[in-house]
Amino acid sequence: MVSDKYPDFIKNTASFFTELSNNNNKEWFEANRARFMAEVFAPVEALINYLGEKLIIIEPNLIAIPKFDKSVFRLHRDVRFSENKNPYKTNIAGFMWEGKKVKMEASGFYFHIEPETAFIGCGIYMFTPEVLKKYRELISVQHEAEILHKVIGEIVSDGKTKVEGKTFKKGPRNYQVTHTYPELLLHSGLYTSVEYSTSDEEFRADYDRIILEDFFNSSPLHRWLADNL
Repeated sequence: MVSDKYPDFIKNTASFFTELSNNNNKEWFEANRARFMAEVFAPVEALINYLGEKLIIIEPNLIAIPKFDKSVFRLHRDVRFSENKNPYKTNIAGFMWEGKKVKMEASGFYFHIEPETAFIGCGIYMFTPEVLKKYRELISVQHEAEILHKVIGEIVSDGKTKVEGKTFKKGPRNYQVTHTYPELLLHSGLYTSVEYSTSDEEFRADYDRIILEDFFNSSPLHRWLADNL
């Protein structure tokens, strides 16, 4: 288990990004680069390898490459069009996706750790216009809407997982929906979300087991997205 080799990963990561939040500049980061690589990146690398090996059971085409700009999101921020000119993100994030599609368009498994909170998710954060059209056409059919509604219901029955991505206030005008789940057409993306405090002792001790369990719980949504969109 990754948590056996890196028992202080969550605590160290929260501490590192708390300090980075207060010293968000190149000088501080370069002085602490070795610490980042040892205490944050190395455990993330091991975690992605571990999760990838386990998730291959439910997603044979899974891409899990523990490198920056692959399954690890880069730490540098794009500040060209932002008022916030801080050069670094204050979180570490990993993403493993269904390999038949482009990374940020595919359904996948995501984790994100920042100073106070860890986020675990699965699905597609934002549909491309083409995928949104396909989703709406599919979900306008009673039978398909019923299947997805059942998938969502089973996932959220654990009492801690949310299904998100519902950002539209009204359904699309050009879709005639006669079934009982019109709220499904309010989604611009479709993904699960679970949050943990980085000070939670159980999460600190067993983060790898907990993340994997959450991924498996959410995997029916991933399977629906990967198979249908």
